[in-house]
Amino acid sequence: MADISLRDLGSSIENVLTPTASSRNRFSMSDTDFTDIGKEINRMLMGSEEETPQPKLKAKPRGFIAETASALSSGVVQTGEALAGTAEMAVIPGAGTARKYLQDLQGNDMLARPDYLKEGTVLDNPERLSDWRWWTRSLGENLPNMVTMMFPGVAAIKGAQALNWGAKAIRAAGLSGAWTGSMAIEAGSAYSQAKQEMAQNGTFDAPTIERVATMEGLAAGTVNSIIELLPFDNLFLRQAGADRLVKRIVRQAFLEGSTETAQEAVNVLVEKMGHKPDQKLSDNIGRMLEAGIIGGTMGGMAGGTVGTRVHSRNVKRYNDLADSLGIREDVTQWKKDGLSDEAIAGKVSETLKKNREMSENINADLPEDKQMPVLSPDIDAKEMTSYLLYGKGAGIITEFSPEPGIIGKQVESARDKVYRAMGMKVKSTV
Repeated sequence: MADISLRDLGSSIENVLTPTASSRNRFSMSDTDFTDIGKEINRMLMGSEEETPQPKLKAKPRGFIAETASALSSGVVQTGEALAGTAEMAVIPGAGTARKYLQDLQGNDMLARPDYLKEGTVLDNPERLSDWRWWTRSLGENLPNMVTMMFPGVAAIKGAQALNWGAKAIRAAGLSGAWTGSMAIEAGSAYSQAKQEMAQNGTFDAPTIERVATMEGLAAGTVNSIIELLPFDNLFLRQAGADRLVKRIVRQAFLEGSTETAQEAVNVLVEKMGHKPDQKLSDNIGRMLEAGIIGGTMGGMAGGTVGTRVHSRNVKRYNDLADSLGIREDVTQWKKDGLSDEAIAGKVSETLKKNREMSENINADLPEDKQMPVLSPDIDAKEMTSYLLYGKGAGIITEFSPEPGIIGKQVESARDKVYRAMGMKVKSTV
């Protein structure tokens, strides 16, 4: 109890009971309240006034647009933090300050996940797979990261194509750019996370934190950036043909999903080698599963988006080329005559070769500024045949359907049996 005299206590009570010095009524219960008297006595006796803590108001759930904006903004901040982390590893002045600022910014309520999504994984809470907020947060937070990783590779491909490089050189440029972008994100992310967790742990000194975080960043970044090349190569550098668009989407989803799972496993193992020696891979199955689900979904979406655009572009490109060579109607007739796609591709290859040789022979007698363009030797005759026979779009309508795969054949066989049983005509694929 505070050291206080009864005279001081009485004087304090008198002040509470006397609202103002100019009041006509010395004492009126309408001018004061017993609560005020109790607070004043408590303050005098205990030395301070104890206030009852007010309960924190529950935040109003965001709508779809607000949740999407929050998730995308959070993803942009996370991506910026990873890039700043890589810059800090490279000892670039100011990078550490930028990384710390972006790291703190993620604690902002406007960027935070709903409370029920902050802990656990889909392995612990499988009902999240039917929760639109979980999907919105997961996809939105990862989209800026994915775009940033792919951008250098795509830019390198466009630059190499503008310089008329060959197919191998274009592929090498694209993969180099993709590795650079992925390395910057993966290394910086691992570095920043390790540094934050060790600082919060409080048992590591500054030199140890820097050394271990740098080691983890370099290890995770190197391995994961190499793994990332596989889905990038399939998405931007491998042309599956006009009859393989759906397969391309499925393949991209599988590659991206398995890649993300493997990368998350690498992160767990690197953390175990570094600042979490007691961590077990088996304890992080949910973390890897969640990464695979989100990666597979984003891979399928990317495969569909890029694949559809590439499909439309190649339909126009190969049909224009066939028109210039005068073989478009020939390809259609060869198909009607019963030739296989492989045999037709052989005839297309011979036509391309003859045209190329003819152009080179003509150019041999012409000055360089008057030479005619020569067809690139990188044109794939099989791919061209596929787009000429089965490509749709850009105003092109084809009368043929591609040969179905194993599963497609089974589905087609079952369909035909149903048609025959109902007395209906079986549709031919040719």
